[in-house]
Amino acid sequence: QANPDGPYVTLLPRQEGRKESRYAHLFCGEPDPGSAPGAGAERGSLTRVETLELEVGELRAALDALEQRFEAFRKQFE
Repeated sequence: QANPDGPYVTLLPRQEGRKESRYAHLFCGEPDPGSAPGAGAERGSLTRVETLELEVGELRAALDALEQRFEAFRKQFE
């Protein structure tokens, strides 16, 4: 126990999108602000969005290439 006579919990700053503030125990010392529940969710979703954007870009490029190949194929029969 980090502080046997002191407080056992601390109020964490309210997170965006949450109705109420959260509490953390102090049995092992002060909590790391980056380790709060949901703190990494924003970073994870940004990475996920970036990944999806890259995938969409690759799919669009592949579709453009297929359209060009199809047009070239179709022109052979005109």
